[in-house]
Amino acid sequence: MDYNADIPFEKKPAPGFYDISDEKNRQLEQGFSSGLHKLDAKASQLNKLKQAEQINKRRKLVLPSPQVGENELEEIVKIGFAGENVRAVVGETENVSSLGDYTPSTSGLPLRTPRTLGGSMQTPRTPATILSLRTPRTPASASAATIKQLRAGLSNLPAPKNDFEIVLPNIEVQEDQKDDMKGIDEDASDRDKKIKAQLEEEERLRLLRRSQAIQRDLPRPTQINPKLILEVASYESPSSDLLEIEKLINTEMVQLLNHDAIMYPIHGSKIVGGNVDESFEEFPDDLIDKARKAIDEELAISTNDNLIISEVDNFYDIWQRLHENPENSYFPKDLEARSRTLSKNISEMFEEIEQAKIELNSFRSLNISEKDVIPKRMETIQDEVNYLIKRESELQQRYAQLSTEKHELQERINSLQKEKENKDNQELINE
Repeated sequence: MDYNADIPFEKKPAPGFYDISDEKNRQLEQGFSSGLHKLDAKASQLNKLKQAEQINKRRKLVLPSPQVGENELEEIVKIGFAGENVRAVVGETENVSSLGDYTPSTSGLPLRTPRTLGGSMQTPRTPATILSLRTPRTPASASAATIKQLRAGLSNLPAPKNDFEIVLPNIEVQEDQKDDMKGIDEDASDRDKKIKAQLEEEERLRLLRRSQAIQRDLPRPTQINPKLILEVASYESPSSDLLEIEKLINTEMVQLLNHDAIMYPIHGSKIVGGNVDESFEEFPDDLIDKARKAIDEELAISTNDNLIISEVDNFYDIWQRLHENPENSYFPKDLEARSRTLSKNISEMFEEIEQAKIELNSFRSLNISEKDVIPKRMETIQDEVNYLIKRESELQQRYAQLSTEKHELQERINSLQKEKENKDNQELINE
């Protein structure tokens, strides 16, 4: 089956049931369509031949001489390089924001201030338009000269440059900018957010200032007996030095228990809560952090293989460890000498960096200037080489010419000498 000519699964109607007089003859239609395609192909070939003849008959395009010569182009390039060099040098300082990228725009449109109406309250009349679709803003009255002048001005605009530089903003706010920001009213939503964050931070710090028993919700005594706590400390520490230390610790613990009982009362306590404990001294947060760090360090040193040794043995152990190892003993003079050495090294490195920056800028400027001068030098040297080649060829031709003349003269002299000898011989024979 030919799928291009036949119809798959076609079921022809039985003759006599339907009127098929209006149906198209496919064979005739295919013949007509193929003939039309051939005519279109022949017409396109004729058009191509005519276009080729027209292109061959065209005259050569005669363009005017360029208005800007090579010297002018070199001067323009020099000016551009000089501007980029200045921008690169100034760009390393903090005055980048004072520089602008100004491109000259040439436009022939005259500048004119808008004129007022004839009367003080006069309204301009709507102009009559022929077409109903036009509006008063339709530029129907614009002349062809104005449109041509506008197009000429737009065509003289400089071509866009894909030369972008990403400059990150200065994160540090200067003092004068801070002073300027003081006079600006702050937004209410920002102010509310700051106040809310400040209150949350204060609440967090207030919760951290509480004792560990309050934070962890541990059981606390309902009745506090300070004398009993101090007597227990005297029984446990017979040494006088340790007794004083234990008394200080227990006294502070009693004050903390009283403060927690007053500020955070529990059920069944005999101490009346809900009041303010004025006798309790609150310490600053940084001092509390230092104390916690000191306790953690002390516990880390005193812990050995999950066994807690006594405080006296721990003290002597640390004392002996510090004095046995001479590397652990630091003196201010050694630290001062090291500080002076490091400061000197930093100063030298900073001076080297500054010197390297100066050299880098110098070589950049030299590179830009050499890029402009090298083509001229090469052109001058090439002219000299061409002159020497031409001069050498001329001298070679002159040498060849003189050599030929010399050869001819030598042959002539030889011939004359032979003639003279023949004459002399002839005369001798005649005699």
